[in-house]
Order: sequence, then C-alpha cells, then structure tokens
Amino acid sequence: MQFWGKKMLPQIFKWSDEEKAIIESKLDEGVILKNSHKFICDELSLSNIDVETGNEDVGRSSAAVPLSPSIVYS
Repeated sequence: MQFWGKKMLPQIFKWSDEEKAIIESKLDEGVILKNSHKFICDELSLSNIDVETGNEDVGRSSAAVPLSPSIVYS
C-alpha cells in the first residue's frame, strides 16, 4: 500500500491517454529493453546494463514504475 500511496497514485494522474493505453497493452518493457541490451550499451558506450523488471529484488527494482524502468549500468 505504501508503494501505491507514494509512487503510483500521483503518477496515474500524470500519464496521458496514450501512455495509459501503452500500459494496458501487452507490451512488455522488460523484454524490449533486454532484447535491446547490445544496442543500448553500444549507443551509450556502456560495458553492461541490467534491466530490472521488479520480478527479482536486486536493489533498484523499487525505483521502477511503468514507462520509467530502472536500468543499472556500468
């Protein structure tokens, strides 16, 4: 409940209708980012990125919300 009160509830009112449609679709941001791993690293001159989708708590997952993923890079 604390997550909803502090993070999600205010965010719901900020999303446009188009963004809400994306969230309600079958689009999987985590899969897209994981499949784009090499491109992201090459474009940003990074050696590695970890995409956290909230399925595993690896330290930064709590920072991710729909349309604003948590990406850890090195």
